[in-house]
Amino acid sequence: IIVRFDPNGDTGPYNNLATGTATSPAGPAGNVTDISTAGTDPDVDGNDVDGTTDNDGTPDENTSTSISFTEEPVIGVAKDTTVTNADTDSDPLTAGPYDVKFDFYLENFGNVNVSNLSLTDDLDFAFGAGNYTVTAAPSLITAPASSTINLNSGFNGSADQELISAGSNLDVGETATISITVHLSNPGAYRNAATASGEGPGGTVTIDDSTDGTNPDPNGDNDPTTGDAGNPTEDTTTPINLDALQLAKSARVCADADCATVTDATGANVDPGQYIEYTIVASNVGGQGLTNVIIFDELPTWASPVAGNAYYTSSANTSAGIECSTDGGTVWAACPAGTSSAVTNVRLNVGNLAAAANQTLTFVVYIP
Repeated sequence: IIVRFDPNGDTGPYNNLATGTATSPAGPAGNVTDISTAGTDPDVDGNDVDGTTDNDGTPDENTSTSISFTEEPVIGVAKDTTVTNADTDSDPLTAGPYDVKFDFYLENFGNVNVSNLSLTDDLDFAFGAGNYTVTAAPSLITAPASSTINLNSGFNGSADQELISAGSNLDVGETATISITVHLSNPGAYRNAATASGEGPGGTVTIDDSTDGTNPDPNGDNDPTTGDAGNPTEDTTTPINLDALQLAKSARVCADADCATVTDATGANVDPGQYIEYTIVASNVGGQGLTNVIIFDELPTWASPVAGNAYYTSSANTSAGIECSTDGGTVWAACPAGTSSAVTNVRLNVGNLAAAANQTLTFVVYIP
């Protein structure tokens, strides 16, 4: 026979006995009974007379058949963030401070329950000592069905990096979500990872560094430590971008498109027939490189006494690679030569911008 059962996180051993009975032709007085012995031979000592005792009379031929499983504890963890700008002043251009909510997703992918559960996060390494405050201690957002998760209220990310306290466990197939909130003052691009660990009933240790997102095992192979050919690792740090890309915009009024003659260096006073040269500087103020950076701007619209849009005009100072749109930013193409009243927006595809690097977009508009 074949029996399927759920070991429920216990590797065994599971002991089992069978009982055989038979009726003799002599009637009830001749009935026989035997309790199974482990193996394939019912009469291990070979005396062909009694399958219940061996030759020295001890009941060694009635032995349980034992089943055990190899202990394979597997813990996985993912980490996700939600950033809220906690700026309460009246200046919309002031960066920060920020409240960052971290959610940690734990899951037991193994065949045994995991005890001595641990979840650590080194916030000093991510943000620098003294640059943050833990404003919301670890809390259990999603509790497992039968496991015990004890939280460490003393977690501070520095001297105490443990989010889970002693006596915590996570049973086979169960999940848990833990959350903290950190207050940060400094803008920048940061990266952070957490580490989960535990051990099986036999002491086998399991450990996993977090992957970015909400799923500890994105490729679904029940191994949160390895990926596949397209993504060779599932241990990826979580990015935290806090206004890491900052812009500064300046303008000057000129008598010509190339700004050979500047009439107002502040850009405050402009008359019809003049030009405004705009310069936008994008700066990566974070400690990590940024990708897919685009500087985008909409051409100004003028009210009275000059109604309508300013006209885009090419200039010797125009940034290389600039693109223009005539439909508000849906379709982009190389900007036209000369002056065009059809252009509504301009942009510069920067792509990658290294930490502490700058990129400048310069363009000119004509005031009709």
